[in-house]
Amino acid sequence: NQLNSIANIAIMLFSSLLLHISVMMAVSAIDPPYIRIRDDLDEPGIGFCIDIAGFGADLNYDLVQLHSCKPADSASDQQFMYDAQTNRIIGAANSAADGLCLVALCDSANCEFKLEHGDAATAGVQCAAIEYSSTSGELRYYPGGIVIVDTLNPQVTAQCIVASPSSEPAGQWLKRRIFLQPCRRVQLAKLKEWDIIEA
Repeated sequence: NQLNSIANIAIMLFSSLLLHISVMMAVSAIDPPYIRIRDDLDEPGIGFCIDIAGFGADLNYDLVQLHSCKPADSASDQQFMYDAQTNRIIGAANSAADGLCLVALCDSANCEFKLEHGDAATAGVQCAAIEYSSTSGELRYYPGGIVIVDTLNPQVTAQCIVASPSSEPAGQWLKRRIFLQPCRRVQLAKLKEWDIIEA
């Protein structure tokens, strides 16, 4: 009986190891570009990527969130890039967000993000102006569509794009909200530290 128990435990551990390896192989196959939280948080070995809410034909372009980083064959809604020339986060070519840019929607209490065609012909739409620091990992948002950097204290005017502190179920995966918070007020630095993975 004891030998059977040890054998069963060994089989369970081996199965878990194989599952972990298969997940890691799937995640490592994600095609750049994509933008992810630097820390894996509660998705060890997988992490969280910027993502369009919804799935397949039901993508919701009015809500951009964080979602467990997906395998390459289902990650078209996670392929975003940072354009340092225009200070925009935009959809990668041939992705689900191709031709769209990140737009901040703010009221008196909160800011959320959606995707829009941010060209001059679209009345009232302005792509979010975002400055990325590879050192701090911060994605700093500046209202008004213009990046203004105070070299003495760049955090005075900047709001950081931040991951919510807890996850929610999303089928077999997890998701989190993203929102704006003054950079200096973010208590957990790992919630505001991003990596931009380029093609």
